Amino acid sequence: MIAKHISREQKTIDNTAGGLGPTALSDSDRRRHIYTRVQIQTAQVRATYDGSTAPVASTTGELTGPGTVFNVWGIDNRDKLKMIRETATSGLAIFNDFGS
Repeated sequence: MIAKHISREQKTIDNTAGGLGPTALSDSDRRRHIYTRVQIQTAQVRATYDGSTAPVASTTGELTGPGTVFNVWGIDNRDKLKMIRETATSGLAIFNDFGS
């Protein structure tokens, strides 16, 4: 199956841990969702994927930086993704959702 692009969102990653959450996609798109491709555009950020552990700059979460691209598979995992900037510079991330 070839996944179709269903949405794109650009988000500033600042000093408050956050993610896209369930409201970023319509109910119809949520049902079609297969994966989200995340591209970090600027600055280093930390990410967690379990939904309960908030990333903390310089201590908690997976460190990633500009030019990094990764996929988050499944709508539940997309909803659980949280990110925070690593330094005083906010990051920019592009989220592209693909589905059936």
